[in-house]
Amino acid sequence: MTTPDFSLDRVAELPTFAGIYAIVNTINGHRYVGQAANIRQRIATHIRDLDAGRERTNAEMLLQKAWLKFGREAFTIRILEEVPSNLSETHYQVRPDNLNLAEHYHINEKSEYNKDKRIVRDEFVHLIQSKAWREPIDDETRAKLLKVLRWPYLVGKRKTWEPSAVVLAFSHEDAKAEATRRSGLISALGRNLSTKRLSSNGIRRSLGSGAVDLREDSSLD
Repeated sequence: MTTPDFSLDRVAELPTFAGIYAIVNTINGHRYVGQAANIRQRIATHIRDLDAGRERTNAEMLLQKAWLKFGREAFTIRILEEVPSNLSETHYQVRPDNLNLAEHYHINEKSEYNKDKRIVRDEFVHLIQSKAWREPIDDETRAKLLKVLRWPYLVGKRKTWEPSAVVLAFSHEDAKAEATRRSGLISALGRNLSTKRLSSNGIRRSLGSGAVDLREDSSLD
């Protein structure tokens, strides 16, 4: 997809769809490439932070330094590709989502202001080469995805209480909704929970049945 560049005073005209964008230096052609679920919203945040001198797209602040050197008038916004987000339908261990695949491809095309150009692991390079984000997920991959529990949400986390309660679900929205519901139940337990008067089994019973796993797993913190 090819679209005209947008000047910084036309941010309100940017699309709100998901996709890959670039902030381009019109003097030397250098650019920063990023992904967003809502391009207009993400670009507005970039510009606000750049104008304030606090944009940290990477530790080296490559884009911020260029912004200060060349001035905001030297930059323009370019939509590289509309990429429908399928984050809730994928799992990285099986197949990275569309936005990560597309960002990896566009960053490695030309992106002097991006420090990290390795968005997905080397084992998925064939998906980049085949531009897999532009095609439906094949049946074999879909079958693998259906076997993977995903979208863990911590609920009711207290420093005085371990292990944490984790909601696991096949749907991003379902997991979030269930985590919110169970957080309310945990809050209602009040002092019994914060003083560890309830055993793990007692907590399970209080939360009710469902896809809740009580685990000690630092990777979920």
